Amino acid sequence: MKSSFSRNFFSSVLVLLTAMLSVGLLFQLLAGSVMKKKTVEQLHTEAQTVADLVSAYHSHRNITLPDLYINLSVISEVSGADTVVCNPAGKLILCSDAPMGCSHLGVQLNRNYVQYVLRTGGVQDVTRLTGLYDQKRYVVALPITDSQGDPLGIAISSRPVSENGAVLKTMTDFYLVSAIITLLVAVLAMGWVARKLSSPLTKLQKAAVDFGHGNLDARVELTGSHPNTLDFIALKDGTESDPLRVESVGGGDIRIPGREDISSEDVYPEHSFAEIHDFCKWRYLHTLSEYVELNEGPEIWDFLRQVWETMKKSIDDGLKA
Repeated sequence: MKSSFSRNFFSSVLVLLTAMLSVGLLFQLLAGSVMKKKTVEQLHTEAQTVADLVSAYHSHRNITLPDLYINLSVISEVSGADTVVCNPAGKLILCSDAPMGCSHLGVQLNRNYVQYVLRTGGVQDVTRLTGLYDQKRYVVALPITDSQGDPLGIAISSRPVSENGAVLKTMTDFYLVSAIITLLVAVLAMGWVARKLSSPLTKLQKAAVDFGHGNLDARVELTGSHPNTLDFIALKDGTESDPLRVESVGGGDIRIPGREDISSEDVYPEHSFAEIHDFCKWRYLHTLSEYVELNEGPEIWDFLRQVWETMKKSIDDGLKA
């Protein structure tokens, strides 16, 4: 029984652990996908805003160079992204790190990349901007055009992939800690419930082993109502009496809770298999049936035959019902 209990218990724990790991993995994938989508959307909005500002400045639509610098700084500060502006030749002419002067100014980007952005109308990718940043980044690049539609350059907004990774790691760590605590609580609860449910079987197993080793007094203590219980209630003048509960405890005996058990005469003077063994050896009895007949009398066999036939008839009637 212990082996069966252990197998079932650890199988349940394994299923629970697998389910939690699967949920955690799915959560991580979904959260990563959502965060990437939101990041790209924000970068696209920032790049478009910067492209519109540069286009307005070029067209002299009530915007000065200081205004352009200030707006670029504010946009970058609010969004937390890095934005640069390149001319059609790929030379960096404006940077959000320090709009009025930055070490990145004059850096030459891949001209083919710039022309590809201008030709396609925009690019979003996860890549490295060689010459600007070493780490892998989410990048959105949009063309900048004048009022006539002629290209002025491109606006590139980017953010390190590691930023999302750090947030995702924090979320994952929090989930793992919560999952471990939940798993431990669930395991303890499952263990307590399982042992609570299997406790009667454990007691029954112990009593059966003790009985088999010759302890005929081995018993299993019952708690709560006996399964074979009958309540007697008397009705007089429309009034019910207090119920009398009677329990059939087996062997033809009954028990009334709250009253002293009526002791019956012992049919067998021996109370263990060891005593029965010694008695049979002393009386030269070779089988238990001889011992039974000696104590019960030969009429016991007719009685047991009747019991056997009644049991078979009950089973047969139950199968046909």
